[in-house]
Parts: sequence; C-alpha cells; structure tokens
Amino acid sequence: MSENLKTIKELADELGVSKQTIRNKIDKDFREKFVQTIKIKGNNTLVINNAGYSLLKKTLQNDTAQTAKTLQNRLQKHCKTILHRLQKHCKMILHRLN
Repeated sequence: MSENLKTIKELADELGVSKQTIRNKIDKDFREKFVQTIKIKGNNTLVINNAGYSLLKKTLQNDTAQTAKTLQNRLQKHCKTILHRLQKHCKMILHRLN
C-alpha cells in the first residue's frame, strides 16, 4: 500500500472510529477529490489520499468536540434537575420532622 493512500479500515483504525463512521463522511464531493478505487488482492478497494485523511481527521475531531460539549450540557441539566428534586425532598422530610 502506498504511503500516500489509506484504506477505510486503515483510517478507521488510526482515528479510533468505525469503518461506517468513515463511510458516512465520504460524500460525492469528497469522493471526487480524495478517493480512488484500486485493486488489492483482486478486489476493488477504496483508498483515500493524505489530503482526504487530513480533512477526515479534522472533521472527526470537530465532531468529537461538539459531541463532548453536548454531553456536558446534558449532564449539567440532568444534575441540576436531580439537585432540585433532592432539595425538594429534603425540605419535605425536614417539615415532617418538625
């Protein structure tokens, strides 16, 4: 395999994502610019050049950062809800004890 071309599996392994995640990022425009089909062991195989690899890596890093931010926001909201309910129950218990 050429140093400048990587298969979807190689990219997925290097970037720590599934092959399906890589495939989902490859649209028609990306395919025209960065993807080639070559024969490996008699099978047609998609390979992506270095420029495509760099773009995918950047895109996936941005996606990961956005997902982390979204999860953090959801967790904060969830914690606020739990704290509010806990405070409400504590007040009710204290009221019953008095």
